[in-house]
Amino acid sequence: MVSLGVSLGLVAGALTTFVLPAGPAQATPPGWTAATGFTSEGLGFDGSVTAVAGGADGTTYLGGSFTQVGRVTGAGASIDAQTGLVNQLFPQVARTTGTARVGAAVAASGGSVFIGGLFDTVGGQTVGNLARIEQQFTDPGRVWNWAPILNGPVNALAVAGGVLYVGGDFTQVTLGGVVHNRQRLAAFNETTGALLNWAPALSGSAETLAISGSTVYVGGNFTGITPAGGSLAHRGSLAAVAVDDTGTLRPWAPRADNFVRSLVVSASTVYVGGDFTTITPGTDDTAVRGKLAAITADDTGTLLPWAPQANQPVRSLVVSGSTVYVGGAFWEITPAGGVS
Repeated sequence: MVSLGVSLGLVAGALTTFVLPAGPAQATPPGWTAATGFTSEGLGFDGSVTAVAGGADGTTYLGGSFTQVGRVTGAGASIDAQTGLVNQLFPQVARTTGTARVGAAVAASGGSVFIGGLFDTVGGQTVGNLARIEQQFTDPGRVWNWAPILNGPVNALAVAGGVLYVGGDFTQVTLGGVVHNRQRLAAFNETTGALLNWAPALSGSAETLAISGSTVYVGGNFTGITPAGGSLAHRGSLAAVAVDDTGTLRPWAPRADNFVRSLVVSASTVYVGGDFTTITPGTDDTAVRGKLAAITADDTGTLLPWAPQANQPVRSLVVSGSTVYVGGAFWEITPAGGVS
């Protein structure tokens, strides 16, 4: 592998030099647009630049009060898993007004990736908070010629069975000039990009999605959900719906008293992370849970004894083997019945 660029956060002192190499030319297949904005278009500094000088050899010399220089990546970046180098040919994710952010990313078929968040351009192409990028580390990225416009941020993405599931705080999806009502949840054909009929409607934001078998588990900040063509059902920031066209509501109905930020399904258990302090499973009594909980994935939604407590919100969960890895804003976790 040929790696281009410098590592993120290159220590530079108060004076640094750089040369920006041009990326190689690459044929763009039908359905994709070559990106025109890349990570390599600029550098980020952690302090002021007060002097600039150009050298005869094409090198630019900069001086100032900074101590660190890193690539300007926009709201998304690609980093080599082996070297840690930032991919300077990754399409830049930006927003015309305000700060761009990528709130979710998920791998798709063919070596591409879907990204969602709050942004309106990717690699120079106009998009609407959702995009698909094809990227090899040594080649310029390409942006799929598919431009659904979602009128609010995308917070969660999941791919299963050839379908891209999208959650966030949007209420409409515009595709091909046609406006479709979608209340915080939507689904697209992964291959064609077509908007699917799957359209359960949430009363508040979707923050996380997890798919297991024929069920999509949804976490967020909502009090109700309405399946397509169905009636409003009360839920407490947690819900489970089928992957069928209507998004049939499952009986699974534990209730969290605050935001649910992360879900992961492992075997028959749904692990939950967020801002909550209690979980009420079905019609059972409310139980204390400090930002972490484990619930059975079956329709009963039984609360399990697993109950470590984080002192601040949990944002991310990953299960590997018999271990649950937890990330968030906390600095202390107390095991059930133990000490932090």
